[in-house]
Amino acid sequence: RRKKEETKDEEYLITYTRHLEKRLRNLETEKQLLDAERLRLEQELHSLRNEIDRLREPPLVSATVIDMLDETGKVIVKSSTGPSFVVNPSRKVKNENLSPGMRVALNQRTFAIMEILPTKLDPFVKG
Repeated sequence: RRKKEETKDEEYLITYTRHLEKRLRNLETEKQLLDAERLRLEQELHSLRNEIDRLREPPLVSATVIDMLDETGKVIVKSSTGPSFVVNPSRKVKNENLSPGMRVALNQRTFAIMEILPTKLDPFVKG
């Protein structure tokens, strides 16, 4: 009778141990899935924050390069709003890439040249 109970207890322990091992494997798999999902969400959050930062940037003013002042590195531009300005290119724009007649985008506040615009105008955009 005692032997039978011990055998039953051993069988129960073996079964319970197998159950716990299976549960552990399931939890480890679930953890891996959650880690992968967390990583995906962190990347999406980073991407969305970059997009928000990009959208917060002030609009740029278009202008045309009129002349280059070689000795100072400054550039004379005619703004799309009318007046001409003597401006500096931003660090992102190299002077050697600029030439008269080029279209550029100016920072609204500082009028620094922020980027070089494509030379070809889209007839559907022009108003």
